[in-house]
Amino acid sequence: MKRVHSLAERVSKYIVDHTKTCLLISFLFFIAISSGLPKIHANYSVKGWLMEHDQRLIDLKEHEGIFGSSDTIDIMVYKEDGLFDENTIKTIQDITSDLWQIKHIVRVESLTNHNSIESEDDDIFITPFLDEEVELTPENLNLKKEHATNDRMLVNSIISKSGRFTYIRAFLDTFEGTPPYDQVVVDTEALLEKYNKTEGVKFYLGGISFINESLQRASDRDMMVVFPIVVGVLSLILFLFFRNLLGIVLPFSLVGLAIITTFGIEGHLGIELSSIIAALPAILIAIGLADSIHILITYRHFYIFDRMNEHDAAVAALKKNFIPTLLTTLTTAIGFFSLTSTDIKPIYNLGILSGIGTCIAWFYTYFFLGALLTKVHFKVGDRDDKFHAFDGIFMFAEKHKVVINILTPIITIASIYFGMQNYINADPIEYFDEHTPVKQAFNMVRKEFGGSRMIELVFDSEKAEGVKDPAFLKKSEELVQWMLKDEKIIRVSSILDIVKQMNKTLHGDNEEFYAIPDTRRAVADQLFLYTLGLPQGLDLKNQLSLDNRRFRVLVMWDVNDSTAAIAKTDKILKKADEIGITIYEAGQSPIYNRVNDLVVNTLLTSMSISLPIIFLIILFVFKDLKLAMLSLIPNVFPLSVAAGIMYFAGDELNIGNVIVFAVCLGIAVDDTIHFISNYKLKMLQGMNGHDALASTMHQTGKALALTTTMLTIAFGLFYLGDFVPNQKFGVYCSVILTLALLADLVILPAALLSLKSSKVETETAKV
Repeated sequence: MKRVHSLAERVSKYIVDHTKTCLLISFLFFIAISSGLPKIHANYSVKGWLMEHDQRLIDLKEHEGIFGSSDTIDIMVYKEDGLFDENTIKTIQDITSDLWQIKHIVRVESLTNHNSIESEDDDIFITPFLDEEVELTPENLNLKKEHATNDRMLVNSIISKSGRFTYIRAFLDTFEGTPPYDQVVVDTEALLEKYNKTEGVKFYLGGISFINESLQRASDRDMMVVFPIVVGVLSLILFLFFRNLLGIVLPFSLVGLAIITTFGIEGHLGIELSSIIAALPAILIAIGLADSIHILITYRHFYIFDRMNEHDAAVAALKKNFIPTLLTTLTTAIGFFSLTSTDIKPIYNLGILSGIGTCIAWFYTYFFLGALLTKVHFKVGDRDDKFHAFDGIFMFAEKHKVVINILTPIITIASIYFGMQNYINADPIEYFDEHTPVKQAFNMVRKEFGGSRMIELVFDSEKAEGVKDPAFLKKSEELVQWMLKDEKIIRVSSILDIVKQMNKTLHGDNEEFYAIPDTRRAVADQLFLYTLGLPQGLDLKNQLSLDNRRFRVLVMWDVNDSTAAIAKTDKILKKADEIGITIYEAGQSPIYNRVNDLVVNTLLTSMSISLPIIFLIILFVFKDLKLAMLSLIPNVFPLSVAAGIMYFAGDELNIGNVIVFAVCLGIAVDDTIHFISNYKLKMLQGMNGHDALASTMHQTGKALALTTTMLTIAFGLFYLGDFVPNQKFGVYCSVILTLALLADLVILPAALLSLKSSKVETETAKV
């Protein structure tokens, strides 16, 4: 390791002696890499969640090729005293008509253009339920209300039983890549502007388009609103500690350079921006500030208390932190790169960018901040550099080391046990706070319909024209009726409703004939007769495959989490197998729901890769097996306890929470390595283990306390955001980092004090 120390000294001296050269290198690197910024493209669609080779994504594209896109923009209309008055119905008619004019919309379904099946004498009519030819008199509207609120095909599908709430649903065209959600949502919002003053009427937006656009808006808002608050608060803390303007400007300049450069890398690599990638700036703030504060505090110590001149203090500070910061960069990057083991594309991309960004932050820490370190002028004083609070902490750890060493593994194991019981939920609606328009819209749907979530199933006859087979349809009907016995299932919509209604209508509206016909000819004739009356753009292409082999089924239910949705879907698939009918889950719900398994696998795989590698690196560098093993305590303990807290707090494990553990592992390892490095250095200088530990508590403990305080406050401010994963990310980062500080300053010293060598022996550090 002498060569490493020699390299550290040469690099540190070169940086301080060649300020202009290092700044030029930093500037050229920044310009070259940040040129990738214009190449960045966002993807907030479900197609951006999985890798291109994932079978679920392949299945979705095949499904869209058969039935068209599942992407919709929904306008929901609510009127407390009922929808059936002339003004409100006219508004629904106009909105339905206007939606057809929005680019990329290929189909619009509403109460007014619903294909109503009616009969008069021996004639059957397939006509829009409330088209412009219907006279909107109070008498007619009362009749229409009575009809609508008792029509099996309308209730809880297009209109609520109360008659106060209705859907206007517009379907988007199919896109190979990311659909233009932003354009569709903006155009729809502009359309609604002229109707917002309709007396007594409230409008809500929903659908996949609005959900995905809202994900982007929530992420953008958190960046635009929360980040300035974070920077302001952290700047204040830095000023209160350093009392120096450059002590604020340099760390944040470093962080800004690292963030912009890393996003430049994103553009060059063709990585798409997503709501998960939006966490990258917060990660780089944590990484960049941690190293810069360690260097500034060390520089300040050498300059003020060791009375070195600015040049020598800068060289000494950079040299002392060279190995720790290089080592923490390596271990942190490994932690992030371990996320590339996942099949969740945004997390995979976040792992790549965070790992690269960590390395970039280290580069700027030395070649930008290090080059300007001599420009930071701290006021020389005679103040004691010791924080006496650390004396008390050290004495507490020494006095109670036996109890601490016994309780730590017990608490850790118990927390791991409870953490494994955490409930997993990848439902995207739960990513929004209660006051957001998306959540309010879904809450309204649930209030009026009884449920707000929907999945798609495809019933497959396994042969062309098989949909016309009565035996297949009756098995399908058996399954549907079994499903409807579940109190959580609100409605099951499919062509079965059309066939049964046609059969009933053809038999004089006799309720006994609301059933599947007994012959193939009857089914074929009824479907043919129905399609003859359909207007252009409202045919059955989105419900029936062209070869009449499959039909699409929409299930609305009151199931608001992905774990329960998976269990219920599996139960339906099992029942279908018992009945002897082939069905499969389709559309976008399999991707949202099946991400559950990937969340767990990502967490377990990431930890199982990063922790052993980090252990081996620490063992290789410090050549001390006991120390390497003890170094795992401050890293495993806070993560385990946080998982237990998550369980008792009733918080669900989701994609956002997964990245918390990877981020906090990296930061916790940083602190541990700085602590251990300083501890070993003190012993190298001739101190015994006890005194080296006490001295490390004062010098390194102060830096750890400052960085942890800053990051805990910074991450805690993310609770002000709209995006729930960002809120939880901030809260649990704050919890874990606080626990990590406790582990570094109490649990690790207690463990080290229990070693015989820490009490009485003087070691020669093998560094």
